[in-house]
Amino acid sequence: MVRTFHTSTVMNRFTLTNRVFSTAVVLVLTAVLVGLAVLQYRWSAEMSVANSDRMAFELEQSLLRLREDLHLEVAGMCLRLQVDPSASTRERRRIYVRQFESWRRTARHPGVVTNVVLLENDAKEGVQTLALDDQVKFHIQPWPARFAQLRKKLLAISSDLALAGSEFSDQQVPPPTGGDAKQAAFDVLSTYSEPILVDESIPAIALPVYHVATDSGRKNMRAKPEIDWLVVELDREIIEKHIVPELVAKFFGKPEKSEYQIAMFGGQEQKDLLYANDPAVVRYSESPADDTVRVFGPPHGPPLWGLAMVVVLPKSRTMAAVDKVGEAEDLETKWPTRIEPIHYTPEQKDWEIIARHRNGSLDALVASTRRRTLITGFAVLILLGASMAMLLVSSRRAEALARQQMGFVAAVSHELRTPLAVICSAADNIADGVVPDKQRMVQYGTVIKSSTRQLIHLVEQVLSFAATRDERHRYDLAPIQVSEVVNDACTNTAWEIREAGVKLECDVAQQLPFIMGDRAALAHCLQNLITNAVKYGGPERWVRVTAKLGQSAKGSVEVQIAVKDRGVGISDKEIGHIFEPFYRSQAVISAQIRGTGLGLSLAITIARAMGGTITVSSPPGAGSTFVLHLPVIEHPTLNTGMQKLGTAPG
Repeated sequence: MVRTFHTSTVMNRFTLTNRVFSTAVVLVLTAVLVGLAVLQYRWSAEMSVANSDRMAFELEQSLLRLREDLHLEVAGMCLRLQVDPSASTRERRRIYVRQFESWRRTARHPGVVTNVVLLENDAKEGVQTLALDDQVKFHIQPWPARFAQLRKKLLAISSDLALAGSEFSDQQVPPPTGGDAKQAAFDVLSTYSEPILVDESIPAIALPVYHVATDSGRKNMRAKPEIDWLVVELDREIIEKHIVPELVAKFFGKPEKSEYQIAMFGGQEQKDLLYANDPAVVRYSESPADDTVRVFGPPHGPPLWGLAMVVVLPKSRTMAAVDKVGEAEDLETKWPTRIEPIHYTPEQKDWEIIARHRNGSLDALVASTRRRTLITGFAVLILLGASMAMLLVSSRRAEALARQQMGFVAAVSHELRTPLAVICSAADNIADGVVPDKQRMVQYGTVIKSSTRQLIHLVEQVLSFAATRDERHRYDLAPIQVSEVVNDACTNTAWEIREAGVKLECDVAQQLPFIMGDRAALAHCLQNLITNAVKYGGPERWVRVTAKLGQSAKGSVEVQIAVKDRGVGISDKEIGHIFEPFYRSQAVISAQIRGTGLGLSLAITIARAMGGTITVSSPPGAGSTFVLHLPVIEHPTLNTGMQKLGTAPG
């Protein structure tokens, strides 16, 4: 007893150590998972901000590149025009024609230019209008009526530009003391960053061209420069249906594959839709855009309302300000020549290009992406936590199973050792001639026979348990009577019942229907229930077996075979484990009741294989009742015929 207590104490200490270690591991892993969740949340927030900034920057750069290429398409001829300021009127006209033909040969959409009108300001001839005809020659014609408002605006601006050019030449260029006056005039006026003006209502582009009326005799470089205007009328249909769609496809992909809804708006009082890559694009004022750029003028800055006072900056200043391109207050663009829209009234609207993500907005897309990232990350963490929990539970179960298997090995060893010791002792006495007479020989034979039966029963239990764990194991199912099962079980346990001195009562109802099952297996199942009642039946040594017809929990008819004893019963804590393989309660182990922990597990396995089950009720101090529930056979003709013949069990 002392040795047993000492071993039990060591095992308890070992179990306590394992539980403390497992608890510490769980706490550490939980802390790690919480830390990972916090880091995941913070990381997703930072990534969302970074993604939002990156996507906004990429969108803005794409819009600016689209805007730049659009400038090159619609104002390409004007941007390429270089005129000698001191050239004569006839020379300037030849330059215009030559530059126009050169541009038309290389332009992708030469048809975008529908008309070219020249507004010349000559000191002798005054202001006159010339147009470029089909033979690419200038001829005098009246100013087009559709350009009337534009003419008035250009003449008003001309005086400001000429005055600014005169003041700059006075301050920056000393009077020439020699050399070529023509080259000096070109050097002076080419330092200006003259703006290209756009009338979006026509649409038309107006380019100011500086020239100086030089006197070859006096070479007066301080004369006020004169300004001509080259007006290029554009084809809006080509812009809307060809140029803009091609550029949008270039920078944002084809309409059906583009992530963004791109639209261009213009008009006078209202925003008229000029182009959209998606028929479902909403009106400009109905939903905010992710980004908006003005087609002409500062991309994001305020417009130059009216252009009444145009400040002409030298190119040297313009080039120095290249690194400030994009600032709202900076009127310069990255090109030496800027393109500005003309406004006749403060209410006039500029052409604008807007971009909106198809999912609603960039912010909504980033928020949705963050939610998906968080859900995915937390799902991974949850799966990781669940995996760790399952691993811990599995390790606990494996540990418990290992302990039960060790207990099973110990119990089987004990069960084998006891009858084997008896058999060996009796055999030695018989072999040594210790048995003097026949009566003693009969006693020894009875002892050997009883011990042999114990061994056979133990081996059968182990083999049956191993067979039920084999998925290939099959039962021989056939219609059988309940009385046959009860008789077989009582016969197989008769020797154990007699040795234990137990009183067995049987009560099988009359005319029970047939059941479908394996007769030997069901008898073995009921035998294990009877053996269990004999072991734990207590001092009263009483077991009762009953069989009757009943109703299942689902309302179907079934046969119920009950085995009842008057033992101490089973505690609520242990009743949920009694059908587990190798399980034996601590109270049973302490009471040194022999057993292997396989009987009930094998019994419920057989019952379930036959379509039934086993239930147990065990009120404290009132004994235990195990009920084997078996469905009746679904052959009414067979059952009715057997009952008429009087062969029903009784």
